[in-house]
Amino acid sequence: MRKKVIAEMHNTSSQLYKYVSNLIIGYFKSQKIQPGDRFNLYLEDKENIEFLYESLEHTSTVTIQPFSYTHPEGGEAYTTCCLLIGDTKVIIASSTFASEDYFTMLRNKVADQNDLFEGTAILILFSGKLDSLLGGSSSLIKEGMPLHYSRFKNQIEYDIENSATLKKYEKQILKSVLDRKTKSVVEDNNSIFDYEQVINSLQKGTIDLKDYRFLGLFPQEELGSKHGDLSKDLTSNFSLYEKFENIFLNGNPASDLEQDLPSTALTRIIKEDWHDFDYSEIVKWMDKEKEKAPPVFQNIEGDNLLQTIWYNTDGDSASKKRNVNIIVFNPPLELPFKINVKYDQFIKKEGLSIKLGSKNISATNSGFSVVLEFKEFDAQNLFTLIEYKDSETDKKYVIKILHLPFKPDIISQFEGNFQLNIQKSNSYLQIKESSSLVFNPDGEIPITELLSLNKTFQIKEDNKLIINNDYSLAQEDLIHFKIELFDVIIPIAFKTDFEAPKPISGLDVWKEKRVNCLDFKYKKEGNIIKLLFKNNEKTVSGEFRNNLIQEEQIINSEGYSWLLGNENSISINDLELSDDMKLAFNKLKAYYKTKETQPSLVYLNEELKQIALEYVSCFIMQLEQLEENKPLTYKQKNLLWLGVVKVEKPVNLTT
Repeated sequence: MRKKVIAEMHNTSSQLYKYVSNLIIGYFKSQKIQPGDRFNLYLEDKENIEFLYESLEHTSTVTIQPFSYTHPEGGEAYTTCCLLIGDTKVIIASSTFASEDYFTMLRNKVADQNDLFEGTAILILFSGKLDSLLGGSSSLIKEGMPLHYSRFKNQIEYDIENSATLKKYEKQILKSVLDRKTKSVVEDNNSIFDYEQVINSLQKGTIDLKDYRFLGLFPQEELGSKHGDLSKDLTSNFSLYEKFENIFLNGNPASDLEQDLPSTALTRIIKEDWHDFDYSEIVKWMDKEKEKAPPVFQNIEGDNLLQTIWYNTDGDSASKKRNVNIIVFNPPLELPFKINVKYDQFIKKEGLSIKLGSKNISATNSGFSVVLEFKEFDAQNLFTLIEYKDSETDKKYVIKILHLPFKPDIISQFEGNFQLNIQKSNSYLQIKESSSLVFNPDGEIPITELLSLNKTFQIKEDNKLIINNDYSLAQEDLIHFKIELFDVIIPIAFKTDFEAPKPISGLDVWKEKRVNCLDFKYKKEGNIIKLLFKNNEKTVSGEFRNNLIQEEQIINSEGYSWLLGNENSISINDLELSDDMKLAFNKLKAYYKTKETQPSLVYLNEELKQIALEYVSCFIMQLEQLEENKPLTYKQKNLLWLGVVKVEKPVNLTT
């Protein structure tokens, strides 16, 4: 039964193991393996050992003979096979069927060349730790051996080039996949399994339609008729496939691909197997959609450093992203000034108009931007609504503006979770419900009030106003009130079902900060962690949340190495280090501490890059001071733990 299961599993990867078997046998032939020679091959997974053994056992390139040995002290017979290469019998010993002690005995018997073992060599296939074998046999993965990662990769490349059945474009595809794999795999003995799909196609001598997905590509029929270098075509194909794969694995194809594909094409791709669509067909759909794609909001840019601008969109869907909320904080009331609302396409003059609000703001088009000029401040007209209708796509864009004559600190609690509702009869700042709403948090004199419908709460410059929620008002759809500061009255409202922040993954944080060259802000509200990016609020969870909590503790600690205990608790693991190393590490940590953020949330700008390079250079200098044949000092040993978080093992108490 066991052999049947192994055989069925083996069929899925038979080409890879056949290829590896042939390389091993070819090496033994070329080196004219001699009696007494001992080789070993360590593979991490037990199944890999079983598959390779099966492949060697059934090879057709040399004669196979059974081999059986019963220990003189008794016990069951050890049965395996041996390869006849020249005058040498190469015993294939697998850790699936024997222990470390038994292997050691077999290896020594081969070395002695007595009795049944006369004229034999041995290849030991093992997983797990068999340390006693390493000193008395040669590993097939060490440099110069056939399965050393660089030699193995070069052999595959040679075989691709010299294949008699692979077409020219198929050779280019497999070489390109091989290069990409080589850049991403870990260079060790398990690298051979990262090339499995390349080897499968190489051994078959062709690339079938179903093979492309395993190579990380869409099928691309036009490659067969193209001449010359295909690297640009393949790079684009790899990139598009990777995008789709990430969306289908981790995202929402219906929304994530909404801007890229026509609705009919998107429906087909979601309904059918997306892997099988031809690359050229997808590109044609995307190019067609680009021709009529509506403008997409990008960001806001202001021309005055004395103003602070908050902005976000109504939501994450394509339609909600066309509605932009802007709060301009202008404490010195310096006028006039301009801000640019930037899009990814040209904005036309036609269709741009001020629909509601202040006449003291003008809107004009300039290239890819809507330029807003603030000419005067009008306390009676704080809100402005600007509309743009794109003539080609018939899409409507809304820019909602609130102009305030004070610093953002006054309403800092609501950064990232606000919207503007602007109507003829009733405009207001919409905020997220909270058990208590805090205004002017830096005020020295706290004043506490109970929320009351339609009440105006006055704030003096030195007051910190705390408004406690009255949950008896929960039956109201919207709870309206006002605050008055510096003779300016701001209408505010919240609803209990305010849209919750969307979660964001660590990978998306990395992409956003790299693409936009911006940092994320870190906020904690009790046990909830939120990230602010371009005034959009996101939540985090799972392992990424744990990592951020750990990073916060690390940055605010005085240590150089740490122990991770239960419930994300971090404690210092005391290290003795050189003063230079401490100084370089402290400088790097101080950068994050000053900005009140963590490494995972910060874009690697030039300032941070320089500090990081100084730290790495200092570390390298410490390594260069190590001397051969001299014991390491405590400070030198501790370099291994610098910046490392070590997981503490739980202590089991027994009575």
